[in-house]
Amino acid sequence: MSTLLPTPTNAFSFEASVSDDSAERLHKQEELKIAWELINSKGMKKGLDYLVACKSLTPTPKHVSTFLRVNQSSIDQTVLGDYLGEGGDGSDKDYWNLLRFHYVRATSFVGLNLEQALRLFLSNCGFRLPGEAQKVDRIVSTFSQCFWEDNAADIRNCPFQNQDTVFVVSFAIIMLNSDLHKANVSNGKSIKRMTKEEFVKNLRGVDDGIRKFTAYLHSIYDSIEATPIAILEVAQPDKTMSQSLLLDRPTENTTESIQAWVRAVKPAQELLRTIATRKEELWSYTQDEKLREVTTRAFSVIWPLLHYAVNSTIDNAHLDVSGLSACADLLEYSLCTASYLGLAVERSAFSKLLGRANRFNDSKTNFGISVVDDESRMAMQNISKCIRNGNILLSDPTRTFVREGDLIKRHKTTTLGSGRSASYRFFLFSDVLVYGHKSSQGDYKIHEELPLKLIKITDAEGDARQCSFRINHPNKSFTVVAANDNHKEQWVESIQKTVGLELQRISKLERSRIEASRRKEV
Repeated sequence: MSTLLPTPTNAFSFEASVSDDSAERLHKQEELKIAWELINSKGMKKGLDYLVACKSLTPTPKHVSTFLRVNQSSIDQTVLGDYLGEGGDGSDKDYWNLLRFHYVRATSFVGLNLEQALRLFLSNCGFRLPGEAQKVDRIVSTFSQCFWEDNAADIRNCPFQNQDTVFVVSFAIIMLNSDLHKANVSNGKSIKRMTKEEFVKNLRGVDDGIRKFTAYLHSIYDSIEATPIAILEVAQPDKTMSQSLLLDRPTENTTESIQAWVRAVKPAQELLRTIATRKEELWSYTQDEKLREVTTRAFSVIWPLLHYAVNSTIDNAHLDVSGLSACADLLEYSLCTASYLGLAVERSAFSKLLGRANRFNDSKTNFGISVVDDESRMAMQNISKCIRNGNILLSDPTRTFVREGDLIKRHKTTTLGSGRSASYRFFLFSDVLVYGHKSSQGDYKIHEELPLKLIKITDAEGDARQCSFRINHPNKSFTVVAANDNHKEQWVESIQKTVGLELQRISKLERSRIEASRRKEV
């Protein structure tokens, strides 16, 4: 990314070009806004015709399909499905076939069987199958062509002899999906479902006898029966959600927020998957200016999501500092991209986040947050290997290991006399005291985990020996015996010191939470 940033020698010309381009960019945004209004009110054709008339879009099948792929998360799925299913006569027919092909071709089906590919196509490609039979026929036909191109040589995933078989079986899968997952009752009568044998029988005359890949069809039936293809699932673009993300404020409904993020990410995810498996260019923009324009438009759509992710991580960094480290690269690349594209608003927004991250880094010790060094991290990893299911101890990246050793735990005294005693291995961490016994497998099986914030150490009661002390906790209290007085003093000092540090950390953490809450209210 460093090669993309302007150097000091050309910084002036870079800023000048940003200023020169700002008016044109605003004009382009206004044209795009009008186009979306036309699409929503008068249909897809009117909106695209307007962009073509403004020379913002080249009226070729590949360019139009690219526009639809890049902007699919902003388009009503039903509208997009109806548009992709359009036909025509003569040259118009060729145009629609090419447009449909380029749109579908932007998804890779390499390495998928037919059911998996069809599920990906109908669930993740931004459109809903139209209700008109001819339109469905055209879309499925294009899908069959692309699947055949990707998998014709893969006998395991595509055991068919020709593309027509892919088309017929695809339709059969769609019908099976509808049959298996339709309503249980119709007009007061139970509905009979298609059986596995009936599904295979319906395809009996296909591909010179379907029996040679009956097992293939059985696996398809089992998958559809277990999990339906979400063909009829419609996720409408949420204007309220878009505005909320642009304002960098989360909505009250967490589920809606996550769904909006997924809808925005899916197009990019599928395009990246295609790039990973196929070397063909997804569009014919070869000039730098055209490529810059496409990149700018794509980044303008997704930057609010990136900004919200980083901002939320900083807000909660006092709870998990590792999250701040994880989003550092995202912040760096977003800031560099905004700077290179000359997006002043976006660059300013990410620059403010960079300042917030730096201030947090400077004051994290005031919030009771300490970054674990490599030596401490290695010690935690080594100790976790000695404890059964010890990986769970690594879930808190700020937890550190203090000491370990054997202590004799005295059980409660009974009416028959003093209780028995047993030796346990005790592990003291920065926030919890753990003890357990050694198993036949050589590791330590945990008996109890006692959070330090509630532990108190007192002298042993009664006739306890001098090298004993008592561990008091609301969940469990007991007396332990050390090997000698020196050993006892070391354990008592270590536990009390660690408890004190933990209480200080919790106190500072609570203050930081209150401060964060005040910032949100402001």
